[in-house]
Amino acid sequence: GPAAREALQLAASVGLPDRDAQHIAPKIAAFGKHTCIITMAGKGAVAANSSGIYHIAALDVQVVDTTGAGDAFCGIFAASLLQGATWLRALHRASVRAGLSCMGLGAQESTPAKDDIDAHMSRLDQAQKIG
Repeated sequence: GPAAREALQLAASVGLPDRDAQHIAPKIAAFGKHTCIITMAGKGAVAANSSGIYHIAALDVQVVDTTGAGDAFCGIFAASLLQGATWLRALHRASVRAGLSCMGLGAQESTPAKDDIDAHMSRLDQAQKIG
């Protein structure tokens, strides 16, 4: 997806030859001592920070339209952090919301409500530490 392409471009611009999100994310995160999340559409997302490298799967849904899924992911991730969630809980909520947003047409018509996200949290396993 576009986010993975952007991560590859960023990695290349700073001299990182890797093409694997699992290898790129921790290197990008280390530059600013932040968390780097690379979304990979139907393959989920890889996140890395000083506590490790994590993968979260994509929510299994009948995809109608992916327009706005990345924005939905970023929006709920930020909102969850602002509401006091841990970054891993925010990652989980963001992945669920992104998946749910793919079930309708367009970015606005398919925006799931908080109750919809809460109702589907158990359908997606939490992020797993992979490194």
